[in-house]
Amino acid sequence: MDLQQLVYAMYDPAGYDYFIDYSSNLPPPWSRSDVVNFIPLSRVGRLMLLKSLTRSLSLVTGKVPLRIVLVVPFVIQVVGAVGLVGYLSFRNGQKAVNNLANQLLNEVNSRIEEQVDHYLDVPRKVQEMNLRAIKAGTLNVADFKTTGKVFWNQTQAFGFTYVNYYVNYGNYSDPKAKEYIGAGTFKGRREIAWIVKEHPDDVFSIAPDEVGNPQSEVKFGKGEGGEKFFNIPPLREIIAAGKTIWTSINAWETEPKQMTVVLGSPLYNNAHQLQGLLTIDISLTQISNFLQNLHIGETGKAFIMERSGKL
Repeated sequence: MDLQQLVYAMYDPAGYDYFIDYSSNLPPPWSRSDVVNFIPLSRVGRLMLLKSLTRSLSLVTGKVPLRIVLVVPFVIQVVGAVGLVGYLSFRNGQKAVNNLANQLLNEVNSRIEEQVDHYLDVPRKVQEMNLRAIKAGTLNVADFKTTGKVFWNQTQAFGFTYVNYYVNYGNYSDPKAKEYIGAGTFKGRREIAWIVKEHPDDVFSIAPDEVGNPQSEVKFGKGEGGEKFFNIPPLREIIAAGKTIWTSINAWETEPKQMTVVLGSPLYNNAHQLQGLLTIDISLTQISNFLQNLHIGETGKAFIMERSGKL
């Protein structure tokens, strides 16, 4: 078998290797140069190229110890597998910690909201009850003696700091046109206090017993009333709103450490003239104590922020 016959025997008779059909017209005899040019395009050429690459690789790997050839691929696989497993474990651990932290924060937020809602819900109900009683005439705010006892018993039953009613007889900016009756705790002293229009600059008070009966002589606070008494920020907020609102947090001028928030309602006559202000002072001490007793990890702290950004 000559060289040309050998080449014909190894290529596809259909001629798909070079897309020419020689089934009817056989090609002319090949020269040696034709065969050399044909071989790289044929399967024989590809086979020779593969053998050449294999031989070159064998020469390279023959210089490397067999131990390394066997161990290195195994080590690479083990290191890759361990690294992948470690990375996935770290990611899953991060997600688990974040989920746990979010659950803890949500639980703390829920407890704070529940406590605050409960703490503020009681004053709202008492305020509504007092407003209805005044409107129905069962609570006569002009009778300071009876009203003072009612307010005192409410502070004792529900833990309010103070319950107040500011009476207005005309221009609210005029202290001589106002009176006041209130009950609660002031500077650590339990009291029922009042101001009458005959002495607008002075505050009178008594120390009541458990149900509001006087236990002491009337105390005379000269100069403790007047314009400052009737013009504190919470009262201005209530008058400006013209409806029942919670005021901003307020520090008492005479007792700066006493931080309160006030629930206040203005009362109007049929001509929509201001008749008085009914308010309940709530101390923030109880809420503060509750927040301090919350355990949030080793260093976590809970706080409540106003819409204004104040803590």
